[in-house]
Amino acid sequence: MIGNDPNEQEQEVPDACFQCYSPDYEPGYQVKLCKSCRKRFSRYPLKKNILLGAIMLSIIFALSLYRFKTHYKAAISYEKGVDFADKREFISAENAFGYTRRLYPEHEKTLVHLATACFYNDKLREAEDLLNRLDREVIYRSNENLFEESETIRELVYKYDQQFRAMRNAEQYYQDNQLREADSAFKKIIRENPTNWTASILLSATLRREKQFKEALSECERTLSYNHQLPEALAEKAVVLLMLKKDKEALTIAEQAAAFAPSLSSVWFSLAAARYCNNDKDGAMEAYNKLKGLPADNFHPADSLRHLITEQFNLRNL
Repeated sequence: MIGNDPNEQEQEVPDACFQCYSPDYEPGYQVKLCKSCRKRFSRYPLKKNILLGAIMLSIIFALSLYRFKTHYKAAISYEKGVDFADKREFISAENAFGYTRRLYPEHEKTLVHLATACFYNDKLREAEDLLNRLDREVIYRSNENLFEESETIRELVYKYDQQFRAMRNAEQYYQDNQLREADSAFKKIIRENPTNWTASILLSATLRREKQFKEALSECERTLSYNHQLPEALAEKAVVLLMLKKDKEALTIAEQAAAFAPSLSSVWFSLAAARYCNNDKDGAMEAYNKLKGLPADNFHPADSLRHLITEQFNLRNL
């Protein structure tokens, strides 16, 4: 193959009409054209099909750019979700996977990881719905890791459902103030299924009502070792810390719980109590007012909280 001579000088653009090389071109234009060539080009502009093709290419390019940005955002959110899940921060993981799912509703990895996050956030029915949706897909079963993860969560949800009757009996003991019986019943449930979050939190509540504050704190820590952001467990831990007179630490924990789950009554109870014990009566009343508009749960009696704030009610009687 003959190469170009490196010493060959670049050919200069001729000072002439770009089309016919006539030296008599019209000055003042960016493209040098003689009068006749310029007139000819003006008579024969670009054809419609060329213009339409250019417009279509522009649209395709714009759509490609938009899809790239969407795919990039989804990928970043997915990776954040994986990282949060690895750190057992499942509220953050659920939010990240939820964002990815809104962009790509059929992405199977996202659906499996989202089901896992929902389970660890004590949203069993949401986790079950996601697993049922995956059952309609065949492809994900060929991915061994995905299938194993989904089957693990399915088994944990099944265990929880199998304990329904035992939970009802234990909760009745708790509500009837039969604390010894409630203590024994919740511990049996947890031995059989350590990921029964409701049993774990109610066991802590039972223990603190029995004045076993350190044991209650230990149960909260065990539950939070599965999910560092479980709001109900954080709220319960805050109350236990108040029992142990660790008021500042309790306030920090209660604020975290309220930030993670502002629709739960138990988190506002804990925050109100923590603010009150930290000499913030106005803040306590603000939290209590938010609590009043939410459905009650079994963990904290709102009436007792009102007495605590307005009538100097003893926290250790809750």
